[in-house]
Amino acid sequence: MTTKQKKIGVEPRILIQEVATRWNSTYQMLTRLLHLRVPVMAVLYDESITKAKDRASLVFDDAMWSVMNADVLTTLKVRIVQGMMTRFQVDNSGVPTTEPGLWSLAAILDPRYKRLSFLPYALRERVEDYLKDQLLRDSISEQDSTHEQESPNISLTQEPVEPHTTESLFDCIQGDIAQSPSNRPYVSIELELEAYLSDPISTSDPLGWWRFQENKYPRLAVLAEKILCIPATEISSERTFSASGLTMSKLRCSLDPENLDKITFLHKNFTFPERPARPLAAALGGSTTVEANNLKTARSSHDNNLSSSPTGSVQGDNNFS
Repeated sequence: MTTKQKKIGVEPRILIQEVATRWNSTYQMLTRLLHLRVPVMAVLYDESITKAKDRASLVFDDAMWSVMNADVLTTLKVRIVQGMMTRFQVDNSGVPTTEPGLWSLAAILDPRYKRLSFLPYALRERVEDYLKDQLLRDSISEQDSTHEQESPNISLTQEPVEPHTTESLFDCIQGDIAQSPSNRPYVSIELELEAYLSDPISTSDPLGWWRFQENKYPRLAVLAEKILCIPATEISSERTFSASGLTMSKLRCSLDPENLDKITFLHKNFTFPERPARPLAAALGGSTTVEANNLKTARSSHDNNLSSSPTGSVQGDNNFS
């Protein structure tokens, strides 16, 4: 196949096979087949490569190629677009037809698309209001959990603890702020959201950006970590399943589930650090100069010890030959 492509002057490429678990593999398979139509037909009509009985079931006539190019791919594109519009509930212009939800939080909390320029103005306002409501619910839940953790457990044998009373409303507010788990100055949700939306658009990694901005936008950072960590597709999980399937082979069918989980985790998360290039002498534990001097000193000491013997020179020559 590669030889035929080079002779025709086509960039060498391989055919793509359809995969049942990948919805776009059919389109890619047909597109590649149409692109390599000439070299494929050359291989099929080459008697030294394809047998006559196999050629009859593999060769397409011109009508089949025309149908594949005009009807099959067009119909496939339309069905893919319709399926995506139905699944993600968008209209012909790509605008969502549903009320703001998880998709809207993921969009506005992404510093690259927080302006929501792809949405109508009315829908942008609804998304911002939805984000405010979500932040308010999270703030109330955090306050309730904090009060539950700080409330003392009073037993029947202990004397009840008198509640702490403050002198003024200002002292009460200041006390609540000082005892907050974040220990940050209080900033209203509206001001925090307005400051975030007024910041310049960022082109960096969203999670990395929030990691450096969590002190500036504490409430938004907590919600962004929850939302943006959700995988957008099933590709990562499918690849993990494939790695586990390759690990649990017929030769390792008695592998414990716990060990399989650990092996899969290391396979997906652990990377071996690259070792810097070292000289051969350093790899052996010393330098060439030191090794040469030690060898010279040992030879001289050995010769001096053997010089007192009448056969010392001969033995020395034999030992170092």
